[in-house]
Amino acid sequence: MKSISGFIKKEAVFVITAGCALASALFVPPSREYFAYINLHVLVLLFCLLAVVAGIKSTGVFELLSRSLLSKTKDAKTVGMILVLLCFFLAMLITNDVALITIVPLSIDI
Repeated sequence: MKSISGFIKKEAVFVITAGCALASALFVPPSREYFAYINLHVLVLLFCLLAVVAGIKSTGVFELLSRSLLSKTKDAKTVGMILVLLCFFLAMLITNDVALITIVPLSIDI
């Protein structure tokens, strides 16, 4: 019983998401049409983007950018504003999800 409660505490987001997925299955019963909802092309593209971001992170580019940004700013408010504006303008050039996937690792490094 401790291992189950430990898993729930450790993987809370997964457990909540799985619960919501099961609850939604009550409203729309599972069928073969579910497989038509999956867009493999988009999933493969997002996987490739995540792999590229992980590769860039492993080379230390995000660490270099975060050190550069922190050395040129005076307080946390300015850093936050720069990150928000960076994501805002980047989302104008690419989609919102791609902008977030590329900016979030930088934010975590900072």
